[in-house]
Amino acid sequence: MATILAHPASQSTPPALKRLPVFVDGGETYVGETQIISGAARIARGIFGPQAVLTAAVFTRRTRNQVLCLKGDTPPPEGLDLIGEARFATQSGDCGPVILRFAELAEPAEHRKRRHDVVFEPLGPKGAGLNGTFAFAGLLDFEDLLSLIVETVKGVHLAGPGAFDDLRFAGFRQTALPLGTAPMTAGKLTVRHLRVLSRSPRLRTVSRVQIEGPGGDSLAATVTFMR
Repeated sequence: MATILAHPASQSTPPALKRLPVFVDGGETYVGETQIISGAARIARGIFGPQAVLTAAVFTRRTRNQVLCLKGDTPPPEGLDLIGEARFATQSGDCGPVILRFAELAEPAEHRKRRHDVVFEPLGPKGAGLNGTFAFAGLLDFEDLLSLIVETVKGVHLAGPGAFDDLRFAGFRQTALPLGTAPMTAGKLTVRHLRVLSRSPRLRTVSRVQIEGPGGDSLAATVTFMR
């Protein structure tokens, strides 16, 4: 298990347990996993500073409730179940990784509307199968970046062949997404389907996302959905 490392420039150590400010968005049923990762990212920035990146995340199930973030190997309070974790490091890789884990609390999350929506639309005809290329705009911060990736891949699955209407987001890997202001506010996103793993009753899909900005900046992530 990774250890908690303080960034040389950091003067404070985050608490071992911290409640994240999550909510159920609009007409949704569950708390968005991107909200949970974004809340943990604020803690990671306090450890690593502006060079912090997300390198991986995994969720074992969804929740309708408030979420507690646990640092490193801190055990969850008695009676609480873990629902996922996120891994952070620095862009250069000289510090980290730090793992922050998520436990479901008993209190339900409140319902309210997200402050704004990220806009994305297809570029040209739909790609074959579970592939596609999209233009996007309206990115402001890290949570917007996460939402863009998750919602675009989800949209490709809903519009594609097969029974993918009840999939849930399960995680990121093979990535280094910056935690601060979005590195690009608009650009192009390409979804390339890699594989479907079916082991009854479970089904898992894996896609590779490539994001390109008008200035030549680029980001990539492998995204997993499952049923």
